[in-house]
Amino acid sequence: MKGSATWNRKARTLVESSTTGQRSRQTEQQDTLSNEWMMVVEEEETTRKTFP
Repeated sequence: MKGSATWNRKARTLVESSTTGQRSRQTEQQDTLSNEWMMVVEEEETTRKTFP
């Protein structure tokens, strides 16, 4: 799969950013992580269509 290295790097960054925040805001972070994750997925889809 093209761009898998980029995907893994993005996913790892998102996971790291979600675990370094304040514990009291964990739920809010999870929502943010989910939103960012969906954006990454959409971006990957767009990239795949643009560069078959």
